[in-house]
Amino acid sequence: MTFDLSSPSDHPRENALARVIRSNRLKGWISWALLPFCFWQGLQVRSTGISLLPPTGPVDWLIGEERKGSPYRVLIIGDSSVASIGAADLEEGLAVQMATRLSERLNRPIALRISGNSSATSAHLRDHVVKNLPRDAFDLVFLVIGMNDAKNFHSAQRFIDGFGGLIYALKSRFPSATIAHWPISPMSIFPILPQPLKFCLRLRSDVLDAYAGCLSAGRGVERFERRMTFPQSGFASDGFHVNAYGYALWAEEAVKALMSKDGVRRARRKNKHKRMKSEATKTTDR
Repeated sequence: MTFDLSSPSDHPRENALARVIRSNRLKGWISWALLPFCFWQGLQVRSTGISLLPPTGPVDWLIGEERKGSPYRVLIIGDSSVASIGAADLEEGLAVQMATRLSERLNRPIALRISGNSSATSAHLRDHVVKNLPRDAFDLVFLVIGMNDAKNFHSAQRFIDGFGGLIYALKSRFPSATIAHWPISPMSIFPILPQPLKFCLRLRSDVLDAYAGCLSAGRGVERFERRMTFPQSGFASDGFHVNAYGYALWAEEAVKALMSKDGVRRARRKNKHKRMKSEATKTTDR
């Protein structure tokens, strides 16, 4: 796949993705120019940093089973954040904390599947994870991916192929689900990163998130404002993942954003209607 990046005046109906690529071209050039200076910094951070393991536990959960109604089926899929690295156990991680809050907001049980993969990139999920998940088994697919694509300095073309292909794979496998992608965090928020590596990776994450936003908009994937930040107390000991408190902040922000989406709001209304109908039936039978 190639993109014609000539003047916009020559192409009044130019593809939206090509326009986004052009508008982020300067950031991309600067990040690549800084890479030789930051490469050794990155190796040093990797060699001296703390390596955390993900907590162990089941991948399938039923949250809020005491609530009435059929379970709302949720898949939370992505990288090490979905695997809850930085938390002591899965209950403190992003996925379970999100499902708990979503159950409260929807007032119905949540059937949760966690598919978190440390170091995963968009292409890894596309090629090795999605095809092994049960077909059309979810009402909501919440995707957290792109951080490793940025950290690994994937080119624009590589990310577009990986992330774009991942969206197609998700929509093909889960045609009835609402699919939502959480924005790629700006790399400048992580305490472990020194300058100028932090600035360089911030540019790379900005560029790839702009591409992700454009691809999502063009392929019917929900997106959110890119405004999530964490206090120092929200990070784990490795300075790159968040801890239980950080995941709690993230889960609250994510569920609040999800409740503004039509597909999730409909799930709440549908469950409320079912409960009212069930109660009316019981009253009639008496």
